[in-house]
Amino acid sequence: MLKLASCDNKGAVYIASDAVYRLVGLKHEDAVLGVLKSINAAGIKDIVQTEVCTDREVAASIGDARGALILKHKKITRISYPNEWCASMLKDASLFHLELSERLFGQGLFLKDAHPWNILFERGRPIFVDFTSIVSRDSLFAEEYLQSNKLTRSESAETHLAFVFKEIFERMYLPYFAAPLCAYAFGQRTLVKKAIENTTLNASTSIITLRECIPELRWRLSTLAKLLGLLKSRLAIKKTMKRLAKKKDIPSFYREMHQCVASLEFGVSASAYSTYYKLKGENHGWSYSEEWNAKQKTVYNALNTPGIDTVLDVACNTGWFAVMAEKLGKRVVAFDIDEACIEALYGNVKKDQLNILPLVMNFTELPQDRYSIYDGRKVLINASQRLRSDAVIALGIIHHLVLGLGLTFEQVLDRLIPLCEKYMIIEFIDTNDPMIQNEQPFFPAYYQNKELFCRYGLGELVALCEKRGFEVRREKSHPATRHILVCKKLPAT
Repeated sequence: MLKLASCDNKGAVYIASDAVYRLVGLKHEDAVLGVLKSINAAGIKDIVQTEVCTDREVAASIGDARGALILKHKKITRISYPNEWCASMLKDASLFHLELSERLFGQGLFLKDAHPWNILFERGRPIFVDFTSIVSRDSLFAEEYLQSNKLTRSESAETHLAFVFKEIFERMYLPYFAAPLCAYAFGQRTLVKKAIENTTLNASTSIITLRECIPELRWRLSTLAKLLGLLKSRLAIKKTMKRLAKKKDIPSFYREMHQCVASLEFGVSASAYSTYYKLKGENHGWSYSEEWNAKQKTVYNALNTPGIDTVLDVACNTGWFAVMAEKLGKRVVAFDIDEACIEALYGNVKKDQLNILPLVMNFTELPQDRYSIYDGRKVLINASQRLRSDAVIALGIIHHLVLGLGLTFEQVLDRLIPLCEKYMIIEFIDTNDPMIQNEQPFFPAYYQNKELFCRYGLGELVALCEKRGFEVRREKSHPATRHILVCKKLPAT
């Protein structure tokens, strides 16, 4: 089992293949059991399914857990992080946090944290996973990291609670939810994602600031209009925070903050690739049809194979093949560098509750492990470990990586193979393909020096896959200048 870093003094988290286990410190057992009983009695939804673990083998494998309280959590299919979400996912997670907080407040429970790393997505809906962050009022008042607990002890419980909430939201919700969302509304997408990643909670000593997310401004009318809207949102958030300290009305605070966040608009415009399937006439329904072209039929048949339960769609565009795989009963992760495409896919996943996790990621810069600044343990798990799937499909990307960016086939396979458990389904596009011939700006490396690409060929790619331990089957794609390679990993000898 993988032990994750934790700054929670209640215990430690262990990730196993079938579940997530949490060892609870002896002095916190009664409080945690009380929270579990209250949540179960109230039937509060969208908190990860949790029960007391009675498995002695699990206790023994954790080591020092004999006789201690161990919680067993349902393992969410895939772990993802806020810097990998599209803007709409972060907004939904933000609204969900406020809604859950209000529901818990009605049961005399509270969230001692207010950040997005406690949330995962399943079938397009947020799930709260950090169970021991849910506490009673007495436990909240005992939290040592909160300065308000030291400064307001002589105040009434109502005043004390209002100041504690104000501190939690100022220290966590504003920098990790509100500031990134305001910057998203201003159009600073790439900058925001990098800022979120660089200030990962417990792996960094800095937090996100609005100035960081919105650097130098260019004063145009369109920019000014956006800025005014942004300032209006920020002002509303600040007023809401001030009213909390003055009125001490926490339910009203949740509702007012919810309105502030819900009013933020991102205005994601269609990109050159977000209409890709429509322009190519490939936006058919997802049930097998003779109207499908050779590429669609080949990928369908390759995925419709026993033993393939999970699929990773690399450079998924708006996710036609990801949805097709989901319709075959697969659990799917789909990512693309184009956020407009992922926004479109997330909308479909959310609407139809599809078993797809859509993410904004760059294949050439896959997230790596990040470690705690406190105990050196893993805080974030690398993408290859989290997203590794039975089958990886990489369609319409290899020619961009090689002919566009100048990567070699070997470098591409070095990134693909760690993501693959059993199969790679990859597309090769010949240099005489109309797209490569007619859209030269997309392939600068190739057109700057064609001689460097003398080994760019179908046979060379097949040979490299076979050398890496795959049995390769060549299949048709569309048009005829393209080919699908169905690569089955052979048993290690």
